[in-house]
Amino acid sequence: MLEFVPYGSINLDESPILVLSCGHFFTSETLDGYLELGKVYSVDDQGNYTGFVDPEGQLNEQTPRCPTCRQPFLQYSVRRYGRVINRAAIMEITRKFLASTYSQYKTLADTLSGVEQNIYESRSSFLATVSSTLDVMKTTKQRDTELKERLQPLINISTGITKFIVNVNKQRQPANRLYEMTVSRKAHLELPETQIRATLYFRPDTRLELLAKILHLRSALQQAAELASLAHHLISVVKSSDASNLAVFIDRVSRKSRESVKRAIKTCRECIADAVKQSLPGAEVKTLEIFAKLAVIWRQIPPEAERKSNTALSNVIKEATKGLDRADKLCEGKFAGVESQREMVEAARKQLCESTTFYQDVSQEELEAVIRATREELSTWTPTGHWYYCGKGHPFTIDRCGQPMEETLCPECGAPVGGTNHEPVAGVRSAEELEVIANRA
Repeated sequence: MLEFVPYGSINLDESPILVLSCGHFFTSETLDGYLELGKVYSVDDQGNYTGFVDPEGQLNEQTPRCPTCRQPFLQYSVRRYGRVINRAAIMEITRKFLASTYSQYKTLADTLSGVEQNIYESRSSFLATVSSTLDVMKTTKQRDTELKERLQPLINISTGITKFIVNVNKQRQPANRLYEMTVSRKAHLELPETQIRATLYFRPDTRLELLAKILHLRSALQQAAELASLAHHLISVVKSSDASNLAVFIDRVSRKSRESVKRAIKTCRECIADAVKQSLPGAEVKTLEIFAKLAVIWRQIPPEAERKSNTALSNVIKEATKGLDRADKLCEGKFAGVESQREMVEAARKQLCESTTFYQDVSQEELEAVIRATREELSTWTPTGHWYYCGKGHPFTIDRCGQPMEETLCPECGAPVGGTNHEPVAGVRSAEELEVIANRA
């Protein structure tokens, strides 16, 4: 019996029997309904498949299993369902990759927060050491060695973040080659954009790469600030004592700080553009805040005469001011860590407006806000219920039973998420593969 009717009553021309790799067999009509093939292909009024449906938000990303024994369908075992099976196989390839990169990112973020805390707490003692009478007599080489030791934790974490960025680049993602080949092939066929999108099994995710670049910017910001702070402190030593041998070292430290700031500002602009493209207001606000602090540091780097005549610096300060205005508007929305981000933007604006305040006069409250924002950002990756994607593709979780019972906003972009009576709002889709990833992490 199939579909509770005798074998003899089945028209095999209309509904052929398909044998699975496990040995169980069903009619194509039964398996089509079981696998919800109507969500994979568009169907006309006569029930004929006429085209592809965009898999984003529709296609089940779990490996199809036999309705009887629950064994997974093997690739190429039933060609009729190759699209469904291949999609699941590709997602399985990416799961280990995502699980590993999530864990690495969390470790890097926690490590950087710890390094920032240690540098803040040890700054006074470090500056006191370099300005002692005995220290004034040290050679430039000795000072370079001390400075390198001071910055070594930041250098180490920056190196680690750089390697991570390379590893999560979309060109290194497991299924990216398939993605590019599919795009190239469909482009030659001159299909409509909707049909091209519908044939893509996988789209590279650049969100984690962007967040890692922002981590690297935080490290660069801290290094530039330490160099500028040291230069200012040594200038005060020169003014109060006979320490003319410090002039060469001060010039070198100032130059390094200025170069570091300029490189970081260029990266900031790239990250801001990426955040806008990916609809990530939290990442955009964070980058705009870093941009403003870099402008503050640049303004404070000796020598003063160069600062006053620097047109590029003036333009950067204007750009930073406009950026903070945009950050204020973004913080009116809802995303993960918005309250902490708002505090950081306010602190950056205060430093940018008060030209007499040196960047390193940072409060403990601001440092805590940075750490708190990082933790809140990471909390959006921590599973406490079930995983879903918002309409723009950003992941989020629902607590308790894991089913939507109220409407809210995406923690990343502010798009409507949640739902009522276990029914998600339009555009929200299940992200079962992320639950597997999170449980393995």
